[in-house]
Amino acid sequence: MKKNYLFTTLVVFGLCFSCDQQKEEPTIAQDQKEVISRKDVSQMDRLSNTFAKTLATSMGNVDLRNVIKSEVVKQFDGDYNVLLAQIIDQPVETNEAGDGRVSELSTFRELLVQTQSDARTTFDLNATLDSLLEIYPTLQISVPGLEVGTADTWDTQSQIPQVVIMDTNFDDQNAETLNAYDEYGNVTSLDAKTEPSELVIVVRPSESVVALERLTDTGGRVAQVEPCGDPVLQTDLYDYYATEDIYGCDTGGGSGGGGTGGGSSIPCYRSQSNNQTDYINKARFLSKNKIRELEPWVYGKPEMYVIIVNVNVFDGFPTYQTRHIYAGENGWYSADLVGGINYLKVKNLDINTGFVFDKALHGYQTYYYWMEEDFSLNREDKLFQITSMFDSEDWPTSDHISGYAFRNLYTGDDNAGLAIVDYTDRVCDEGVKYTTGTNYLYFYINHQ
Repeated sequence: MKKNYLFTTLVVFGLCFSCDQQKEEPTIAQDQKEVISRKDVSQMDRLSNTFAKTLATSMGNVDLRNVIKSEVVKQFDGDYNVLLAQIIDQPVETNEAGDGRVSELSTFRELLVQTQSDARTTFDLNATLDSLLEIYPTLQISVPGLEVGTADTWDTQSQIPQVVIMDTNFDDQNAETLNAYDEYGNVTSLDAKTEPSELVIVVRPSESVVALERLTDTGGRVAQVEPCGDPVLQTDLYDYYATEDIYGCDTGGGSGGGGTGGGSSIPCYRSQSNNQTDYINKARFLSKNKIRELEPWVYGKPEMYVIIVNVNVFDGFPTYQTRHIYAGENGWYSADLVGGINYLKVKNLDINTGFVFDKALHGYQTYYYWMEEDFSLNREDKLFQITSMFDSEDWPTSDHISGYAFRNLYTGDDNAGLAIVDYTDRVCDEGVKYTTGTNYLYFYINHQ
């Protein structure tokens, strides 16, 4: 996974003038990874490891396999994932009689507890599950899509997957192996870089969900933050939101439907009179290998976003702005039926960036930094550089303005390259094709 960032950590307070015109971001206190950092990380890893082993040694139960498959294929976040908090009390139809008739209705929790009771385990599994739901709210069960198949093709009657455990400090850039449990509780080692030859289940933290802790007496949140979407799940302890509904609320608009956008009524070039916003029309990865450089197999699909950086001349003084645009994880490739990354797809995004490109205010260049989101315990301010050329009447002191803007991101997020959008570029029909400097992907910007 590449880490050759085009930005650095903010270390000089004097550079903060560049942030004056930025929209205030949510405080970090409500973030699920910050919730994690306030807990005992070693306890989280110990409990999640216990859960992974418990799950593995329970996989001989076909009813358990069936409910995992039925939940992950729903792809609530665009990939084959389900939160432990979502599935824990999910009803499960059991067939203990073995004659094709459903004999009773249990829950996922009850099935796990019963399986471990039959195995005469001595620890309190109910207490372990309750502790996990409290201190590790975004722990999830995943069935990553592989070349050999996906959750859709999983034959639960005959296939009993191993369960991979990913600790909170897992370093996907440098890790060579992953530990996995088989149905007998034996530990095996899997290659972290090369896909396994059989389907596996992965117990790991979610990259796509933020858990906002609730106050038990009022039901309110610990931090006063207004998400820009509805929760995907609510429990007594947490409200769960898609990450983009916490950190991607400053697009200035929504996303449209499919298609290539554009049309004959759209002017082909920007002008200071049309006041139309720029759209990220569509995008595509250049190769399967580029996807896996950013997102190893154990993480499943890549969670892509864009940091848009522009100069803004305000009252004769330059400031530097950013927008955080989520492109999502679904639709980058096909994994239908035959499994894995079958073939790459053009993803129709049609995302309204909310940015009206005005050369008098912004100059001639806007920078698009493509990023891939990874799980991290912490966030930090990262600097993004920009240089924009100006006409003499708009900025008489020189022909360009250079500076930095910062954005608060997860420390493990990966750089997928920079592309520079010019004010004079064509914006009608599908727009102009841009390729990131590291050749990970291409995308189009247009007006709609």
